[in-house]
Amino acid sequence: MPGTIELVLIIATIAALLASGLWTERRFACFKELPAHYDFRGEPTRYSSRSVMAWLLPSVFSIMLVVVTVAMSAIPEEVRNGDPLGGVIVCCATFLVAQALILWLHTRWAQRQG
Repeated sequence: MPGTIELVLIIATIAALLASGLWTERRFACFKELPAHYDFRGEPTRYSSRSVMAWLLPSVFSIMLVVVTVAMSAIPEEVRNGDPLGGVIVCCATFLVAQALILWLHTRWAQRQG
C-alpha cells in the first residue's frame, strides 16, 4: 500500500489534471473544436470536440496513475527495487508535464486564431 506522501502526491496530481480539464473547457469556450493532434512543428493535423479534448488526457492520465499505484501496491515489498516514492514522483511529473505541453500547444494555436 502506498504511504501517506505517495497518496497525497497522487491525489494532488489527479486534482491538478482534472482542474486543467475545467480550465481548458472555460479558456477555449469560444471554440467548438480544438486540435486533437499536432505534428512535430506544433501544427494541428486533426481536430475534435472541445469537451473531448478538455477531458480525454486528464481522465486517461488520472486512470493510468491509479492503475500504476494499484499495480505497485500489488508487488510484494521484498520484490520491489528501490523506493516506490521515486516511481510515483516520476509518473506524476510525467503526466503533469505532458498535460502542460498540450495546454501550451492549445494556447499557442488559439492565439493564432484571432
